[in-house]
Amino acid sequence: MFDDAKKSFRTVIASLESGETLPGPELSKDPVWHPDGRSLLYSDSRGGTDNIWSLPLAGGQPRQLTNFNSDLIFSWAISPDDKRLAISHGSSRQDVIQISDFR
Repeated sequence: MFDDAKKSFRTVIASLESGETLPGPELSKDPVWHPDGRSLLYSDSRGGTDNIWSLPLAGGQPRQLTNFNSDLIFSWAISPDDKRLAISHGSSRQDVIQISDFR
């Protein structure tokens, strides 16, 4: 069985000018920059439900931006003015069918 929710990635923040790298958070999905450049935004699945989170780069705890109680986030984007999120949200069904004695 393949379970994407258990995968995690180490994030590294690199300076394009100096090449210096800073270790970032371990996330389960790809992060994006917040429009102000001071935090990373990412979707995370906790308890089988996806929500959007903000992680300040100066330190501190992640802050939950959405409060969905079910389903998955397939894609999302934040507006450049930081006032709205566009989210594709729903459920995914996967069926398994066993065929035997196939001729």
